[in-house]
Amino acid sequence: MSVFLSSEVACVTPMSHRGRLDEAVQEVNIAVRFGRQEVALERVAKKSRETFFKQHRAWGREISIADVEFSGLEKLTELEAEVLISFSWFRLNEGRVRTTSIRQTWRREGDDGAWVLVEEKHANGDVGLLGERVVIDKPQRGDMRFPTKVIVEREP
Repeated sequence: MSVFLSSEVACVTPMSHRGRLDEAVQEVNIAVRFGRQEVALERVAKKSRETFFKQHRAWGREISIADVEFSGLEKLTELEAEVLISFSWFRLNEGRVRTTSIRQTWRREGDDGAWVLVEEKHANGDVGLLGERVVIDKPQRGDMRFPTKVIVEREP
């Protein structure tokens, strides 16, 4: 019986700054879509984690994320990037699907230059996804019929 061992050497090209940014953006936003805040927090800057947690507190409890989409890269430098992310979402006590775009600011930090999320701001669309205060109008209950009006009254 003979054993054949093979050893292949592969050249691994380091990922570009843009490639690493894309990976980080995708990882965070897919994680929060599916309620995995602990995974997302690994890519959030330490000084921003408390704010991130507050902004996403209702996600998975009062708010459900239906879809997330990368909408564009607004700014990219060696150390900072601004990314637009669009979310389709709804409140669990409503049936209305809403859309919101969020502007995320990312920075390269640490010895390895990893991209971390430092800030999220509402860019456009429906308000309330990031914990902003909103007033929710509840429909009035009661008689929803139009009043009847008699145009011509006949005598018996």
